[in-house]
Amino acid sequence: MGPKFVLLFAALLAAEQNEPPPVAAPAWPATASPAFTVTDDLIEDITRRVLDRLSDRVVHDAVAEVASALAERLVRDEIERIKDSIK
Repeated sequence: MGPKFVLLFAALLAAEQNEPPPVAAPAWPATASPAFTVTDDLIEDITRRVLDRLSDRVVHDAVAEVASALAERLVRDEIERIKDSIK
């Protein structure tokens, strides 16, 4: 990652946080991060959590779509039934 990219990223971040843009590229990373070990257990845990959340969202969206289509169809059918009874 070049210094120009870092400066542009820092400027975008500053704009999002309503701060003045930096005049020079900050040292990257700004703070040292602690050592972190990625294990198979960690990957499996993250994967399971993501799938759980995606599954809930997919089910919710599918139910909402089906319920909406069904409600629309029932309303149309009822309107047609009322029209037919008036004739």
